[in-house]
Amino acid sequence: MLTNPISDVNDNLLVLPSTKREVGHLVIINEYDRPCQDLIAVISRIDKRNDVTIYYCTYLNDRLTRIIDDRVCLIGTVNPTPLSEFGVQVKFDITKLVVKESPYTIIETPENSTATYPDGQPRSWQGT
Repeated sequence: MLTNPISDVNDNLLVLPSTKREVGHLVIINEYDRPCQDLIAVISRIDKRNDVTIYYCTYLNDRLTRIIDDRVCLIGTVNPTPLSEFGVQVKFDITKLVVKESPYTIIETPENSTATYPDGQPRSWQGT
């Protein structure tokens, strides 16, 4: 499994966290979302209700993030898959924010994938 603390900084690149189901970590929301670059989300909030934990996420892809009344729409899920389980890391380049390019770089090492569907079948990264 990959490790990627936010403190891993090389020049202007930050490795974004994606190893846990915690606020700020990158995930694929559920088993219905295709594990690919366009559907990477970040956990924004976690609520516990009775015995259920609900993870509220927002897609990194601006085209998929709906804005309602100037608020980002959060998507609730109970079983997000941390991105690292697909053998994937995301690096964030702060310099690209100025030129309005995508600041994200995806680093794929699919041989490190441990992601599975609920029935135990392997779930592989599907790229872009």
